[in-house]
Amino acid sequence: MAIKNPLRKLSFETKGWITLFSGFCLHFVLGTFYLWGSISTYTASYLQQNGQNYNAETVGAVFPFTYLSLNLGTPIGVYFASKIGFNPFIFIGSILIGICTIVSSYVIDIFPLFVLFYGVLFGFISGLLYMLPFNSCYLYMPHRKGLVSGVIVGGFGFGSTAFIWLIYSIVNPHNAKATDLINGAKYFSKDITDQFPDSLRVLGIVQIFIGIFSSFLHIRPTQEELKQQEEKNKIRAINQNCIEELQQQQFILIKAQSSIETQTNQNNQNQAITEMRGTATESEILRTGTIPQEKNNCQAFEQNLDQQKIVDNQSQLAAQKGAKKNQNEEVYHEFQTMKEGLMTKFIYITVALALMYTIFGILIISNYKVYGEYQNYTDNFLSTVGTVGSVFNGLGRFFWGSLMEKLTIRQIIIINLIFQIIVSFTFSWAAQNAALYLIYVVLAYFLYGGWFSIFPTLVARVYGKKIGTQIYGITFFGYTIASFLQYFVLIEIKNAAGWRATFWIFTGIQIFAIIISQFVKFNSVPPQKQKEFIQAEIEKQKSNEIMQLP
Repeated sequence: MAIKNPLRKLSFETKGWITLFSGFCLHFVLGTFYLWGSISTYTASYLQQNGQNYNAETVGAVFPFTYLSLNLGTPIGVYFASKIGFNPFIFIGSILIGICTIVSSYVIDIFPLFVLFYGVLFGFISGLLYMLPFNSCYLYMPHRKGLVSGVIVGGFGFGSTAFIWLIYSIVNPHNAKATDLINGAKYFSKDITDQFPDSLRVLGIVQIFIGIFSSFLHIRPTQEELKQQEEKNKIRAINQNCIEELQQQQFILIKAQSSIETQTNQNNQNQAITEMRGTATESEILRTGTIPQEKNNCQAFEQNLDQQKIVDNQSQLAAQKGAKKNQNEEVYHEFQTMKEGLMTKFIYITVALALMYTIFGILIISNYKVYGEYQNYTDNFLSTVGTVGSVFNGLGRFFWGSLMEKLTIRQIIIINLIFQIIVSFTFSWAAQNAALYLIYVVLAYFLYGGWFSIFPTLVARVYGKKIGTQIYGITFFGYTIASFLQYFVLIEIKNAAGWRATFWIFTGIQIFAIIISQFVKFNSVPPQKQKEFIQAEIEKQKSNEIMQLP
């Protein structure tokens, strides 16, 4: 007999918040994915000290392959979880992630096997689990997707924060520098690298415990609960509509009353003027000029009324145009099948956008420690940089996710890209100062983290709650391609022209991205509804044109 989760007795809203926290915890484990930027130098040093001819650049290839594996698992995770059950799927997946990390610690010197366990298998299982919290939490909070995305991926961003120091405290607690010169490059000494496998084993154990904790807190809403909640929402919507109608009627009555009072005052004034005209003598009119003054007052009053009507009409037209613009900017529909989503152009556009938007952030996250050692910074300082960066990676996901509820998607994208252009163009100069290097890496993390709130929220809005979380796996390919592209660009450009030229190449990509973003329409229509949608747009346009006629 299955044990019933006691948390199911709680209210629907409370279960939603608990499941959201569960998603944060799960992504906290998955976020150890970003540890690679911190441990890549330990890995290269371990291999060199054990007679393996793998340098830091070659070892850097693990990160793109981990990204690829994560990408391959993302689109199919929800499907398998719906067959097996979300809780057991998260439970088993969390244990397997920890096991992969632990096994990888025993095969570091057999580098292909290390890549298989720590890179490919770890990434694939993480991908299978990645979208599960989104899928459940969107059912609890369908109108707060920005908040949901921000909290969950915030956990992914924070994931490496604590674990950076866990690894550092075990491997290099005395803050020793890489001093052993091997094949023209500096690596950590053998007494330091020998501690590296132990750190991975501790990491694997922690991953298992946090993942299991998350699986117990994940409460998937039942179909019955969703139907009940839908009925409640309908009743709330009806009540809200009634309130709005009453408020509108009240506004009309107040406006009508005000108009009647204005008309009454005008009639009284006209009557007074008529009486004055009937009783005043011609000499009094010529002597005092009372009637012309009253006439002027009437004319001024009428002119003010006409001007006020013109202003009101202009304001109304401006509001209609603004509403139409916002409506066209973010028009969303509910897609029913993956086939419908895959038939739209927009999902493939998001792949290209994800590539361009994230490529600079991936470069910094996977190479900040390598570049920091090139600038001769200590291991302790670079661990601090990585920690603060990870914190702001998480905070960035909260921040940019919250903006999704306030600004249009285009505005958010432009703001983020402008900052990325500034950071990437000036990065090589800022890196010469320790404080500025810290600030710039943190900014890169903060801006990069935003895309992982922006894209899942956008895709879920455009394609709806039914397939939004699944089709986001297609968008994820953009991150993977960006990861491989930054690796190859770094190898070729850095060796040929140096780090500064490399950063400028990525600045150019950001500039190109901001130009392209001006022409992208951030919505999509199901194929079978396109004719209806076009006809509706034509009718709206005709209606607006009629309203604008004098």
